[in-house]
Amino acid sequence: ERPLNKMQFEVDRTLEELPDGGLHERLTVEVTGVAAMIAGDIKMSIHSVYRWKDSEFKHEFYFSDSTLKALATTSYVRALSDPFRLESAVDEYEVRYSGQVMQTLAKTRLAKLGYDVEVAADQDSLCGGGKSVLSAEIKDPELTTKTLWDKLSAQLVSDGTGAALDDGSVVVETAAGGMVS
Repeated sequence: ERPLNKMQFEVDRTLEELPDGGLHERLTVEVTGVAAMIAGDIKMSIHSVYRWKDSEFKHEFYFSDSTLKALATTSYVRALSDPFRLESAVDEYEVRYSGQVMQTLAKTRLAKLGYDVEVAADQDSLCGGGKSVLSAEIKDPELTTKTLWDKLSAQLVSDGTGAALDDGSVVVETAAGGMVS
């Protein structure tokens, strides 16, 4: 094991050369520290493909998709000449997450709100196309969209993952693909 940052430890890393010349990295990480207190126990594999062609380095980030089909971001670094400069950019793609990580996050968040219910990953969405994470029935006669939002907002502020704004909304910083937004 080796620390990747304050929230993750690398527990396994494999590299595989792809037929098209790319290098597939499978990095298995465990979420630790404060992040584990908030998100719950998560161990997952994240997938990246690295490519170098001519004067361009490309990093393709697939998050937890081992099939390398659901591309989340592509980062580029290009070397330019006359004069020599570096250009860098990140393309983000619409990707819908509904797997184990989202399942664990939802189950942990619901438990912190006092609801110990099963949560299933990769379920057919009931309100649109694609897959979703879906909880079992929450048997609380007092629960409405508003009371759920009030409980969730209070929890986000109390555990430090959110900040309350004057208008009653809550801002949460998230990290995806190594970028903080």
